[in-house]
Amino acid sequence: MSEEIKFEEPKTEAEFTIPEDVFPVPCGERDYTASSEKIFPVVGSLLVWFTRSGRVCEIVHDQHEHRLEILTKERAVSELERVARRTEHRIARLEIDGDVHRWRSRTMPLSSMETLLQTEAARRELPPIRQLVSCPVLVEKAGGGCEVLAKGYHGHGGGTYVTAGTAPQEVPLHDAIQALLDLHKDFAFVTESDKARTIAAMLSPALKMGGIISCDFPIDVAEATESQSGKDFKHKLHSRLYNAIPSVITPPKGGVGSLDETISKALMSGSSFICLSNFRGRLESAILEAALRGQDRVECRALRTSATVDTTPFIWQLSTNGAEFTRDLANRSIISRIRKQPAGYAFHEFPEGDVIAHVKANQPFYLGCIFAVIRAWIACGKPLTNESRHDFREWTRAMDWIVQHIFELPPLLDGHKEEQERTGNPSRQWLRELSLGVVAQGLAGRPLSATELVEVSDAAGLTLPGRKESDGKGCLRVGQVLGTLFNAGRAVDSQTMELIVDGIAVRRVTRTERDAKRGEDVMLKEYSFWPGGAANGCY
Repeated sequence: MSEEIKFEEPKTEAEFTIPEDVFPVPCGERDYTASSEKIFPVVGSLLVWFTRSGRVCEIVHDQHEHRLEILTKERAVSELERVARRTEHRIARLEIDGDVHRWRSRTMPLSSMETLLQTEAARRELPPIRQLVSCPVLVEKAGGGCEVLAKGYHGHGGGTYVTAGTAPQEVPLHDAIQALLDLHKDFAFVTESDKARTIAAMLSPALKMGGIISCDFPIDVAEATESQSGKDFKHKLHSRLYNAIPSVITPPKGGVGSLDETISKALMSGSSFICLSNFRGRLESAILEAALRGQDRVECRALRTSATVDTTPFIWQLSTNGAEFTRDLANRSIISRIRKQPAGYAFHEFPEGDVIAHVKANQPFYLGCIFAVIRAWIACGKPLTNESRHDFREWTRAMDWIVQHIFELPPLLDGHKEEQERTGNPSRQWLRELSLGVVAQGLAGRPLSATELVEVSDAAGLTLPGRKESDGKGCLRVGQVLGTLFNAGRAVDSQTMELIVDGIAVRRVTRTERDAKRGEDVMLKEYSFWPGGAANGCY
């Protein structure tokens, strides 16, 4: 009886044993799984490619700055060759000639790499990355106490990559408190609560990076009345404490690119600190408000790239001389007001130069000071106050306890609600800038009519809410705006009402006067502005 002949389907690459030293080039759709299962475990172990929101990305170092970039197929082909050389692998494709099959070296095709980057193995084997930080991170240990994450990759918080930084010094708590306060002694804060809010903003990045409190954090707003008051300097100082250089965003002035697009680009880069610098006028950004209101992921678009980004790791800063916020943005802000030091003020000097140069040279010490404060709060059981005057209650209650009980400063939110309401109200924001204009023009203390206030407003380049350009009704509109605002004022006497706006007392005196031409009494209203007229300096 003759032997039965069996016919078999030709073998595919996946049915052959792939050599250990080969990164296989796919040959047919069924072989992408086999190729990805060989490539990505090796690449993942090297910590050079990561996954972020479902996309493969890499860390790029450029001019002392680390950032995340989505990995393109062209870049991936080039980098895979580098990985192959580093790990003594070769990129090869199986060639079958009858019963003979051999692995011939070649370059990974772009089309194949594009598909490989989308495979399940890529998502599973490449480490996730959620935040990119430039200094060691303080985290709580599962069994109690704290530890410091040093340079390199850590699984903490969904993937933390510490790109740089020297181990922080151990600093006694008393010395740490004094050192951190001394860094801010050249700032002229309007009130001690403004100082308390600045200290809270300084500590926030460490709490967020380490996940020590998991909640929404407000945007740190530095507001000044004049340029060169130190608002941007404060933000720069705080970022240097964490060895970071922020992504700075300035107001768009025509040309290509909206504010949301610029913010999207910063989010996709992964930089921990994002600073919106010197904003004035109406500030609106859908992406910014979504990021601050607790939407963990937002869709970002910049140029020809788009990605869904986890916004929770970012530290937001904003400096302004009088921006008008939306109500949502105002409610999600923590505002610190800074005045310009008088001419001739002698700023403290350090051996390294100014305070930022000093911090840069001694960054491990100051980071150790911040960690000492946080450790002390954790050791006390992470207590909270009952503060309820802010939408972000978990953050405010934690920081309120820290600034009061560790730094011995006033309550965090004293006078803050009024500042939020002002920044979110065009009329109140106009009155603030009008008051500053009156003082700047040397008219403080003088009784001024509505007509004269229109002249002051126009000279200061202010836009009166509800008034169209050149409509000739400025006097009437001033009376309407101020009338509404003074409804919330306090009565000084039967003729005088008073408002306090950013440390300036605004008084309206109402009196009657005989009009000889008309032969009747008419009601007159005069306004005067008094710097330092409020004990607590808030509106």
